Parts: sequence; C-alpha cells; structure tokens
Amino acid sequence: MLNIPNILSLIRLILVGVFYFVFQIPNYTLAFVIFLVAGATDLLDGYIARKYDMITDLGKLLDPLADKLLLIVALFCLYSAGKVPLLFPILATAKELIMIIGGALLLTKRNQVVYAKVIGKVAAATFFAGVVLSFFSPDVYPFHIFLLSVGLGISFAAMVSYGIMNVFKSKDQKEDNSTQTQDEEVTK
Repeated sequence: MLNIPNILSLIRLILVGVFYFVFQIPNYTLAFVIFLVAGATDLLDGYIARKYDMITDLGKLLDPLADKLLLIVALFCLYSAGKVPLLFPILATAKELIMIIGGALLLTKRNQVVYAKVIGKVAAATFFAGVVLSFFSPDVYPFHIFLLSVGLGISFAAMVSYGIMNVFKSKDQKEDNSTQTQDEEVTK
C-alpha cells in the first residue's frame, strides 16, 4: 500500500500544512516555492503510478485529497492576503464538498469509485496556473482572475460531467439490465 506514489501524496498532504504556516508568517516567496514543490509531487506521483503500475486504492483517495486541500488552502491564503476575491475559495470549496459527498455516496451505495477524467485534469491545471499567477498579484491583474475563473468554470463543468457519467448513466445501465433480465425471463 505504501509505495512511492502514495508516499509522494502523503508528502503533499504534509506540504499543505507547511504551506499554510509559511504563508501566515508571511513569507510569500517560500510559500510559493512550497506550492510549486507540492504541485511537482502531484505530477511525479501520477507519472510513477501509471508508468510502473503502482496504482492503489489508497492512492486513489490520497492523491485527489492532497490536490484539493492544497488548492483550497492556497485560495483561502491568497484571499487573506488580498490577492484573490473570496468568491474563488468559497466556490472551489463548495464544488469539492459536492464532489466528495457524491463520490462517497457512489462508493458506499454502488461500490463505484469515481476516477479523474481529462476535463478534471484540465480544470486542475488551469486552477493551478491561476493560483501560481495569483502570487504575483497585483502585477498580473486581471489575468490571474481570468485563469481562476476559467479553472472554476471548467471544474464545475467537470462536476456536471462526472454526475452525468456516474449517477445518471449508472441508473440507465441498471434499468437496461433489469429490462434485459425481464426480457430473458419472458423468452424462457
């Protein structure tokens, strides 16, 4: 269970706390470096897990948890420093809570794990770029706001996409399976 990708995800979880502490000092330059290192561990753990077939159930939980916590903590820190509007951390947190609750329900009720899709990865990358640029606010204003807005929009589109693919499609598949079973019984 504790392979290199999972260890990298655990390190990223620890870096979330370190990032918060350093940001509050405030040492924005060091916090920025920590944020970049944490982002690099995300890329590295995913690459290693796929390349060396080290994908585990623990990793499927740790990786997105670390990603979401890093993003939300960074957004709230950047808000507290006056670099982003409060709307971004609030909406990002609400969206992630909905995804967590939905994922937990699918796991407990249907034993179904929701995997990241391309649209979710694009949203995360866009959000990450927006957060990186936010460190340089107000010098990059309004470009960081634009990127964060696009990232937020794509992440909500991803949430809707996941909902359609995992909730509604699953219901349709169950109905198709029950109809097929009824048809088989009629033909017997």
